[in-house]
Amino acid sequence: SRFSVVAGGVDKNVHRVCCDPDGRYTHVDLTAASRAPDLVGRFAALRWLADDAVLVCFRDARGDVHLITKEAGETSARVELRKITGAPAAAGDPCMFRESAGSTLHVAYLDARGAMHLLARDRDRRWSHVEVAAHAGQHAVGPYGLAWPHESSLHLFYGLGGGALRELRRKGGAWEVQVPYLVE
Repeated sequence: SRFSVVAGGVDKNVHRVCCDPDGRYTHVDLTAASRAPDLVGRFAALRWLADDAVLVCFRDARGDVHLITKEAGETSARVELRKITGAPAAAGDPCMFRESAGSTLHVAYLDARGAMHLLARDRDRRWSHVEVAAHAGQHAVGPYGLAWPHESSLHLFYGLGGGALRELRRKGGAWEVQVPYLVE
């Protein structure tokens, strides 16, 4: 397609509108097509170029984290990430990022205790779960994640309230907690 837009609707569903090279528009209700429950809060979306797929991640009212995948020419598929990883319920909206095209996909979120959880899908589409930080606190906001390819590092950010922003950084194997930043 020439372009596509993924947006949340007032119906609490996630929709994708595409424009093909000839200028024709198509619409898919990704939530309904994958039989997913209503989303709560914000969702995260990205395009996975290796599979020409759109990925949407969100939480529902029970705190289950869902991943909807829509590959070119395929129907929408949904995976309940908590169910397959054994991760606890999400209390905050998930973020989603990847290390590089065709590589590991990451989903991060905070639970009710304020602990940061990272779910990862490897090249073979196997999922894993790790509790990255148990001390974020109940008033934490976020997270926001990104990969830094030239440093081979992962970064998770979350707000602590009062304008403070904390960074968790992994370069190599271990996660390090960085000194909070003050955002003015």
